[in-house]
Amino acid sequence: MLALFVNTAFLLWSFLCLLLEVHASWTLECDASSDFAVYPSPLHVLVVLFALVGFVTVLAVFIYDVFAPPSPPPRSEHEAAWWRGCRQTRVGAYGLLLVCFLLFGCVLLWFVVHSTSCAALAPSVYRAACLVLVVWFGMLIVAVAVAALFCVDCCCCSARLRITIDVLEEGRA
Repeated sequence: MLALFVNTAFLLWSFLCLLLEVHASWTLECDASSDFAVYPSPLHVLVVLFALVGFVTVLAVFIYDVFAPPSPPPRSEHEAAWWRGCRQTRVGAYGLLLVCFLLFGCVLLWFVVHSTSCAALAPSVYRAACLVLVVWFGMLIVAVAVAALFCVDCCCCSARLRITIDVLEEGRA
């Protein structure tokens, strides 16, 4: 339980620092000579969007983890099927969140690469966008590695890895 509080506090402070950095440089104009000359710049908006969604998501997961009562183990086949459906829904929601983050990272990468003056005129926003891209590249590498391992497992090893993961999840529940 202590780890939940520490990790949540760290993530909330990280997202809050991103918000404060962008707020402090909100009036700085950058990329005024490019094709997407809008105020504030797309980098400002994308970093704020990342920080707000991250802050709200971390807070919602924390509140759910703290205030949701522990569930008793399933007593019947019907309850076990219901639990599997709930777990599949949760995995689908996290998968959708991962896909949205990967698409968001593609858009942010495009704007960072095509940014002409943000590095000089609004360095804190540019560095925050690069920090988000470092996290994005890490998630992209993990997602590609997991997908490749599952493909190799399903094609070459007769899906033994899938059985091992299901057994480990059942032991945790």
